[in-house]
Amino acid sequence: MSHRCSLALSVAVLAAASSTILAPTTASAQVRAALVRNVDEPGRVPFAQDVVGTCNAVNCFFTFATVPAGKRLVIEQIEGLARSLSTTAVFSDAELVTSSSVTATSGVRHNFHMSLLSPAGSSNVFNGWYFNSPTKAYVEAGSSPSVTMHQSTAGGTAFSQVTITGYLVDTTP
Repeated sequence: MSHRCSLALSVAVLAAASSTILAPTTASAQVRAALVRNVDEPGRVPFAQDVVGTCNAVNCFFTFATVPAGKRLVIEQIEGLARSLSTTAVFSDAELVTSSSVTATSGVRHNFHMSLLSPAGSSNVFNGWYFNSPTKAYVEAGSSPSVTMHQSTAGGTAFSQVTITGYLVDTTP
């Protein structure tokens, strides 16, 4: 008989314990995963723009789009090409300016050496000058980046273009 009592008592203790452990309580909170967004992810808002230049006898000028409000443009790559009208014309360098909205002459300046990529010949009428470089430049909302290609020997330009690539990040809190 004592064996039956101890067995019945064990079953009663286990039943009471399991109902206490397994019973839901109204005070327990549900755990939910937090939603996370990486606002600085380069692939979130990619940016690329190609601009054809306006040239005079010695320089070519490129003005890119204004950065929208609440954004910052991060430029990671820049490349450009100019075809000179004269075989004696030499493009020496290109200058990227991250201008402010107050004046186009202020901002950080980045300079890039230009190289002769394709000399004039039978298949190419004009000398082709080129630059391509990784960079890290920042342009704030309301500002627009600009590039100037400089000729160290004047001769005019048949064609010029510059491409910048990077991404936009949110600056709003």
